Parts: sequence; structure tokens; C-alpha cells
Amino acid sequence: MPNPTIQSPRSIRQPTEGRPRAKQSENSEVDAYIRQHPGVKPLLVEAREKVRQYFGAEASFNARVRVDPESECPWLYGDIRVDKARWDDAVDALARLDDEWWLDAKAAADAPMTLLLNHD
Repeated sequence: MPNPTIQSPRSIRQPTEGRPRAKQSENSEVDAYIRQHPGVKPLLVEAREKVRQYFGAEASFNARVRVDPESECPWLYGDIRVDKARWDDAVDALARLDDEWWLDAKAAADAPMTLLLNHD
């Protein structure tokens, strides 16, 4: 069965050892995106801490870039990966994260981006 994904259009995965850390240079596409949208880098740094606060130390966070097929523009996707057993709590945590931080932070970065929630 495929992993369900919740995408919040209002609303970053990486292995963790005690605390989430973004893979700053997972690929050249993310690096290029950050160069094109400098406001994104501090947002990713802050997002690491927010993932820990809202989803716990076992959650992982990773940024990736994909081209939106409709607009043909690159988007930054922030993947938050949680344990399947905590899925319901994670869905609630994503809603709180959106309302309490992400919507305003994303708007300030002024770049096409969203958060995704996945489970192992």
C-alpha cells in the first residue's frame, strides 16, 4: 500500500538523530532554488526547529525541488516524515504548524513552496 501524503497548499525530510536537520545540499536543484530565492534559506533553518517542536525528535525533514506540471515553475517541497503509528497526531500537528507559523513564514519568503506530510 502506498504511503499516504497530505499536502498543505498553505503549508519541508531528513534522517534525524535527536533533532531534525535539513540536508542543506541534498541536490543541486535545492541549492539553485535557494540561490534564486534567498529568503528560503532562513526559513528552512527555522523549519528544522519547528518540525522538532511540532512533530517530535523522531520526525525527519528534507527539502526537494520539483517542477509544477501546470505552471512549469519550480516549487520547494518540505517533506515531513513521521512514524505511521503517529499519523493522526501528525495530521493535527501539521494543521497547527500551518496556523501558528507556516502561513506567515511562507508568505514572508515570497517563493513557491509547500509542506508535505508522509509516514514510514
